Amino acid sequence: MKDDEDFIYVEQTINGNVNAFSFIVNKYQNMVFTIVGKVVCDRENSQDVAQNVFLKAYKSLSSYKGNSKFSTWLYAIAYHEAVNYIKQERNYFVSISESSDIAEECDDDVNITYSDEMLKHLKEEIAILKPDEALLLSLFYNMGKSVEEIAEITGNSISNVKIKLFRTRKKLLLKLSKYE
Repeated sequence: MKDDEDFIYVEQTINGNVNAFSFIVNKYQNMVFTIVGKVVCDRENSQDVAQNVFLKAYKSLSSYKGNSKFSTWLYAIAYHEAVNYIKQERNYFVSISESSDIAEECDDDVNITYSDEMLKHLKEEIAILKPDEALLLSLFYNMGKSVEEIAEITGNSISNVKIKLFRTRKKLLLKLSKYE
């Protein structure tokens, strides 16, 4: 097993200790909400989808085999639930004001020192990225996930993740260059 503490709570939950699952929820709820929020881009719907993620995870705990970190397994569920929600709702267009609320809450993605004004522009540009692009940046920079983990979470190949990260960073740099 990759994470003994998580595995203990998973095993306890599978063996009937429903309260053990609350540890998992408390530990991962912020990250699950962040992943879902990057795709769904609406606070209320993100909360609903995040709850569904934990329900699905609870029902599927016995399918967790420990081949990867528990967090990676859970984040993959979150990502796929959010994408499925978008497909069902056909809600591909998001107003900038709605997405910027979530961006301000979750987008401390950049560790580079920028002026306050440039940071403001960066957050604005991240807020209008496609949801999958913003999610990749958040997984990589904010959550510290490796390219391999991101590939596992999203179901993309490692090379595809690298290419998408490269293109998204390049897109951001081009957009930010107009503010210099």
